[in-house]
Parts: sequence; structure tokens; C-alpha cells
Amino acid sequence: MASGLVAGAIPRRSSNVEYVEIPYENPDEKIEAEKKIADIATLLAENKENFVETARSKGLKARESGPFSQEEVVSGLAYSKSFHDTAFSLAVGEMSQPFFTSEEKGFAYVILKKEDIPSRSL
Repeated sequence: MASGLVAGAIPRRSSNVEYVEIPYENPDEKIEAEKKIADIATLLAENKENFVETARSKGLKARESGPFSQEEVVSGLAYSKSFHDTAFSLAVGEMSQPFFTSEEKGFAYVILKKEDIPSRSL
């Protein structure tokens, strides 16, 4: 096919998000991460236009993902089904509730959907 798609394949859309990431190594650290992410989520909801800057001003790791599809790993992150599922479930401009990748060791996130990027035909 001239478009570069395999016959019968579903075109992949991409998303671009901003996110805050708080790591935790054990259940005690997860409790601290829960407190931090809950506190920052309230502030971020009031400052969506300055999402990354607001989180960084509080000493947290925050960045923009750049475009990624459901099948792609976000640059700088290990693949996380919960991250991808959350990112692709949000509407543009919508912010997620805080969520966690694991009970024991993982990351707490809040995601803001910046844009949906439709599939392109080549």
C-alpha cells in the first residue's frame, strides 16, 4: 500500500502529554508519594497552562512526553500499561487523577493530555 500501512491494519494515533513522576521503592515511600502527588494534583488542576513549570517549582520531576503511540515506549520511561491506558483515555486538556504503577515499587503519576495526533497517510 502506498500509505505505508499493512492491509487491514488499524492506523495508530499518537498522544502528547505532560506528566509528573514520583518514584517509590517500597510501601513506606509509596505513602509519601501518595501525599506528594495528591498535594501537587490540586495545584496542577489550578495551573494546567503551566503544568510542568508548576511541578518543577515544587521540586518534582515533570516533563512533556513528545508524541507516542499505544505501542511505543515514552522516551525516558519504562513501558507502563497504566501510563499508556491513562494517557490515551484522556481528552485533550484533561488531567488524570493521581495513579500508581505498583503497590510495592514503582511510580506515582499525574498526566495532562496536551494533544491527540491523528494517524497520517504517507
